[in-house]
Amino acid sequence: MFLEKMKAVIATVVLLAVGGCTSSSTTQSSKSPQYTATLTKLFVITNMGNGLRTTFGDETDDFIALSKSSLDSCGIKSEFHTRDDKLALKDTLSQQIAQFGPDAVLELSWTKDVSGRATHVVNYTANLYDPKSRSVVWTATITLNQHYKAGAEMASALIGQMKKDAVLGASCQTPKAS
Repeated sequence: MFLEKMKAVIATVVLLAVGGCTSSSTTQSSKSPQYTATLTKLFVITNMGNGLRTTFGDETDDFIALSKSSLDSCGIKSEFHTRDDKLALKDTLSQQIAQFGPDAVLELSWTKDVSGRATHVVNYTANLYDPKSRSVVWTATITLNQHYKAGAEMASALIGQMKKDAVLGASCQTPKAS
């Protein structure tokens, strides 16, 4: 009897520990009803702030690798540019965009970072700009309840929401969050 109770307690502790190591993200988005373009080339500008940087290393590379792989899976060529505020005066972003010739430009920016004893919540905004109409055609706010796989979670939340809103085709592979 005691052994059975101990097994139940251990199982509960393990489940709580695993649940504590993972996190969930929430996404709210809005897409222009007039935007029906099919993306073949996407230029992504990332300004991740400290949001994807953890004590375990820089998660920005994981985010870019997973997002690029997902976009490749559905035939979308992508180019990523990571903003560096220290190099702002030497930034050649407009030339890079013009040279790549994208169907759309996605800007992903860190907006807020809140840390507590057991929490680390980071907010991002995503804006998809259509060069033809010269307007923002899709926006999203992503709240990431951060953990040690923040890059994977961010890629999953972003690509998943873009698929859900039909900005990306259903054939795009959504990265696994963890």
